[in-house]
Amino acid sequence: DLRFILRVAIARICAVRCRVDELVLLRKQYAMTIENEGEKLYCSLNEGVTAVLRLSADCPMLKGSAFVDQLIGTGGWDAKELELIRTTMNSGDYKGTHLWLKLNHSDINRRLLTCL
Repeated sequence: DLRFILRVAIARICAVRCRVDELVLLRKQYAMTIENEGEKLYCSLNEGVTAVLRLSADCPMLKGSAFVDQLIGTGGWDAKELELIRTTMNSGDYKGTHLWLKLNHSDINRRLLTCL
């Protein structure tokens, strides 16, 4: 059905437009590297943690379309603590990467303060 194809095409265009807006917001707040046309992001956080994010083709249109693939810590971060933070971050059901990373960044700050 031609209507279905048109709806899917329009939805993909909207998703790309929204993704670009999300990436612009993220780039303003974090040092970031983008790979694979926005499918993989490396966001450096001030706490000595780099979050490697994976985005699905539907991000940020659908909840759960972004997740933390890996957290890389420097300066004494414990691998078990980073894995716990990563699991916690992925358990949320957020729609976009900007709000999601902002909320979880505060969790990383809180955990860092309790470790010191």
